[in-house]
Amino acid sequence: MIENILDEGMLKEYCSMISASVFLNTVDLFNTTYVEYLQELLSAKENNDFENFVAQGHKLKGASASIGLSRIRDLAEKIQHLDKANWQEEGKILLDSINEHIQDDITVLVEYLEKLS
Repeated sequence: MIENILDEGMLKEYCSMISASVFLNTVDLFNTTYVEYLQELLSAKENNDFENFVAQGHKLKGASASIGLSRIRDLAEKIQHLDKANWQEEGKILLDSINEHIQDDITVLVEYLEKLS
């Protein structure tokens, strides 16, 4: 299950270079900024702004990848590559899935890093 949520290889590599406790500071930063990404995604969807929606997906993809949240990264990448023809419906499904999983995935990440500390 954890392999669907976290990029363990990347996390182990990062934590071998810096301590897991230092890496937790990056996770704390993400934890305070991801809400903005989700608000921007929702706003773009509500304003029927396809270009901004996929751009915000790209930002969330990069931020989540940088801390090893592979499930969120994959969902955000799907947003980034949505087809303009049916983006509203598919975008809602993806955004709902991100909202459903993001906090639990961050919790799994923090617990994983605390075990490495």
